Amino acid sequence: MEIITTHANADFDGIGAMIGVRKLYPNALMVFLGSQEEAINKVVEEICEKGIGKIFRIRDLKIENLKKVILVDTRSPKRLGGLEEYIEKFKPEIHIYDHHSFQEGDYRGDQEFYKKVGSTTTIICEILEKNNIEITSYEATVMMAGIYEDTGTLTYTSTTPDDYKACMWLLQKGAKLETVKELVYKETSRLQIGLLNDMLNDLRIYNIYGHNVGITVASSEEFIGDFAILVQKIKDIENLPVIFGIGRFGDRIFISARSRIPEVNVGEILSVFGGGGHSYAASATVKDLTMVQVQEMLLEELRKRIEKPKVARDIMSMPVKYVSPDSTIEDVKEVLTRYNINMVPVCEELKTGKIRIVGLISRQNVEKAAFHGYDKFPVKNFMTTEFFSIKPDSDINEIRELIFRGRQRLLPVVNDEGEPLGVVTRTDFLRIIQDESIQEEEIGERKNELNKNLKYLIETLFDKETQERLIKIGEIAESFGYNAFLVGGVVRDLILRKSNYDIDIVIEGDCHKMVQTISKLLKIKVVEHKKFGTASLIFSDGKKIDLATARIEYYPSPASLPTVEWGSLKLDLYRRDFTINTLAVKLNPGSFGNLIDYFGGLRDIKEGIIRVIHNLSFVEDPTRVFRALRFEARFNFRISKHTLYLIKNAIKMDIFSLIKGPRILNEIELIFQEEELIKIMDRINELGLMKYIGKNIQWKDLRNLFIKAKELIRWYELLYTGIKLDKLLIYFLCLFDNLDFHEVKEVVKDLGLRGNLSKSIIDFKRRAAILLNQLNNIKEDYEIYFILKDLQIEVSLYLMAKIDDEKIKRFFSLYFTDFSKIKVLLNGEDLKKLGYTPSPLFTKIFNGLIIERLRGSITTKEEEIDWVKKHFPLQISEKNVK
Repeated sequence: MEIITTHANADFDGIGAMIGVRKLYPNALMVFLGSQEEAINKVVEEICEKGIGKIFRIRDLKIENLKKVILVDTRSPKRLGGLEEYIEKFKPEIHIYDHHSFQEGDYRGDQEFYKKVGSTTTIICEILEKNNIEITSYEATVMMAGIYEDTGTLTYTSTTPDDYKACMWLLQKGAKLETVKELVYKETSRLQIGLLNDMLNDLRIYNIYGHNVGITVASSEEFIGDFAILVQKIKDIENLPVIFGIGRFGDRIFISARSRIPEVNVGEILSVFGGGGHSYAASATVKDLTMVQVQEMLLEELRKRIEKPKVARDIMSMPVKYVSPDSTIEDVKEVLTRYNINMVPVCEELKTGKIRIVGLISRQNVEKAAFHGYDKFPVKNFMTTEFFSIKPDSDINEIRELIFRGRQRLLPVVNDEGEPLGVVTRTDFLRIIQDESIQEEEIGERKNELNKNLKYLIETLFDKETQERLIKIGEIAESFGYNAFLVGGVVRDLILRKSNYDIDIVIEGDCHKMVQTISKLLKIKVVEHKKFGTASLIFSDGKKIDLATARIEYYPSPASLPTVEWGSLKLDLYRRDFTINTLAVKLNPGSFGNLIDYFGGLRDIKEGIIRVIHNLSFVEDPTRVFRALRFEARFNFRISKHTLYLIKNAIKMDIFSLIKGPRILNEIELIFQEEELIKIMDRINELGLMKYIGKNIQWKDLRNLFIKAKELIRWYELLYTGIKLDKLLIYFLCLFDNLDFHEVKEVVKDLGLRGNLSKSIIDFKRRAAILLNQLNNIKEDYEIYFILKDLQIEVSLYLMAKIDDEKIKRFFSLYFTDFSKIKVLLNGEDLKKLGYTPSPLFTKIFNGLIIERLRGSITTKEEEIDWVKKHFPLQISEKNVK
C-alpha cells in the first residue's frame, strides 16, 4: 500500500500538491486528514466527482502492509492526524515534498524534495513541467489556488520567482483565475459575521517584551468554517503585528495565527500544540484541553520564545579599562592605542579599595593636549567631569536618548554604589540598531542571523556524551553567575555542517573557580594553567574540552607575541584572526544554542569570505596570512579584496622577517596536514612568501613532486599496511628537494626543526647521492629489498615520487606490495638444532634464504632447510667458519 497525504487542517497548497504529486505516484491512495475550511472540503468532494482520483478519509481506510508514504506540505509527525501511528508500526519508505525547512522532531525522508519557495505546489509544478507530465484544467486551477493562498496572491515576502513561473505554467495548462478567486476569496456568511463580531469584542492585546500580540477567543456548538480567514480579517482591521485566534467548535479547539514580525514565529509556537506552518501563518487543532488552558499555554510559550529586549548589561563592554586622574596624557594615549578605543573613563580609588568614575577623556582631547605640548601633564586637567551614567538594567531607549541627544559617545554602566561595571559605546549601540534593521528584513521563512539557534546542529554533529558535557558546563557556569560560550573554529564548523571535536569554551568570569566543581560533578581530570587563565578538561573517552576566561590581548610591537589581560566575550572574540572565527554559541540554560555574532561572521561564512577584523591584523600577527590561505583552500572560500590588500601590504613592509622560525614552522606543518596543500603552496608562492620559509626554495620546480608524493601517500594508505605514515617528513623532504646538504642544515636550523624529523631529513640529505646511485644500478629485483628494508617508509615514498625512471618505480611498487611482507621461516634456534653454531654465518644464511624467497624459488620451511643443507653443508660450513 502507498499513501499520499498532507497535514491535518489542510489548506489549498496541501490539496493542490497532493493532486499534483499523484501524477508521479499513480498507484498511491490520496488520504485526506480533514480541514477547517469549507472550500477545501468542497474541493475534496469535487476531485472525487470529476474522476481525478478518490480521496479517502483515514477513518474509512483499512491500512495494511504500508510500504510507502508520500508527504506533501509537511514533514511533522504531529500534524498527521493519527497516520503517524501507522508509520511507526510499518516503517514505510517516506518521500517528502515540502517548502518548510526541517525542524527538530520532523521525519527524515528516504527521498526529499525541498526548496525555499512560497508554496509546496510550486515544487510539484517544476517536477511535472520538467518531465512533460500533463494535467487537466481543473487540476491546474486547484494547484493555482494552492500557490495563491500560500503566497497571498504572490504578495508575501516568501514569494519567489519560481512561484511566478509555476503560475505561468498552470495558466498555460488551463487554470481558471475566476475560479481561483472564488476559492481563495470567500464571501463572509451570516454566521461568520457574528463570530467575527464576537472575536473583535473579545480581542485582548498583550505587550510582550515590547511587541503587541493580539489573542482572541470564540466558541460555537456548531462548526463554522474558514476560521483562519476571520483571524486574518481581525489582524487587518486592528493592524496587529501578531494575532492568535482560539476557536472552540464542538469538542475541538482550533488555533489560527498570523505574524508579520520575525520576533514571533507562529509556526514554531503552534508546534507545541501539535500544529505547524510558517513563521508568518500557522494553525493547530487541540484535544483534551480547555480554552483557558490553551490561552495560558500560549501566553507562556510567547513569553518563553519572544526575546527579551536588550538592556545595558547585555551590550556593555567589560571589564572597564580606565586611567587614574594623575595619569599623564602620554600614558592615556598609550592606553587608547593599546585597547583600540576612542574614549576612556578616569577613575579614582577610594579608601574602601573600590573605584568610582570622576571623568571621561576622549582621544580627540588627548591628541589636542599632546599637540600643545602637554604630554607630561595629568589627565585630570583635561577630562570631562559632567557626564551621564546608566544602570545595568537601563533599556535601549534610555541609552539611545543619552548617546544621541546627550551627545555622549561612551556611557559608564555603574552599580548602586557608583562603581563601574562596564561601558556602552556608541559603536555598541549602533550595532544593536543594525541588528534590528536586519531583523526587519528577515520576515517570512528567513531566520534572523543574529538570533539564530544552533541547538539542532549541536545535537546532529556531536555525540550524546559531548552534548551532555556542554549542557552541564553551561549549568555550572549559570550557578556561578557566569556566562559560558562555545567559540572559534568549532562554531564555524557547526554552521558548515562539519564535525569538529576541538572544543573551546570561553567563560565570562573566572574559569578557575568553576573547574573544581566541573571536575567533581563530571568526575574528570582537570589540567589548569592559572597564569594564562585556561584549563583543560580530560575525559575518560580521550576527548578534551579547553576552557578559558574571556581575554583581551595587545601586541607590544609588530609580529611579537601578544600580552594577554582579562576581558569580556566581545573583546575576546575581537582578538581573533578572521570574522568566520569570531562566532560564539551560548551554553547557559534558557539560551543554550543561541548564536552570538558581533562581527558579521555568519554572513561571511554564508558568502564564503575570509575577512580580517581590523586593519593592523597582519602587522600584529603576520602568521595569520598562512591561516587565511589555509581556510581559503580548505573551505573553498575567497579572501576579501580588502584583506588581500592588507596581506600584500604586510609583505611589502617585510613584516614576515620579524617572525621567528618556529612560528613559521608551525604554520607550514599545519598546511602540510591540509587536503588542499598544493593550492595553499601555490598561493604562498604567488604572494612571494616562499622566501620566508627558505630563501632558495623554488616552488615551480617542486610542485609536480608534491603532487606525486600526495598521490603516493594515498596509494600507500590504500594498501592497509597498518603502519601510520609521517606525512610531514615526506612533504619536508619534497620541500627541501632542490637544496644541497648545507642549505638544508641552514633552513632546518632557521625554522627550528627538532627531534626525529630534523634527524631524518639531515641523515637522508647526507647519504642521498649514495642511495640514488644504488637505485640506478639495480640488476635484479631482489636488490631493492636490501636497499629499502632499513630505510624509513616515508623516505622510500619520497624517492619513489622523485625518480622518473619507470623501471625503478616498478622496483618500489614490488617492494611495498610484495617484498616487504616476505619473511624467512627459519630462525636461529632452528639453525642450532640443525647443528650450526651461532656465528656470522647465520647472517649469510638468512640473506641467502631471503634472496631465494624473493626470487620465488623457496616457499616452505622444508624447502628452506633443504636449501641450507645444500648450500652450507655442515662440515664444510664449520671448516669455513674456522
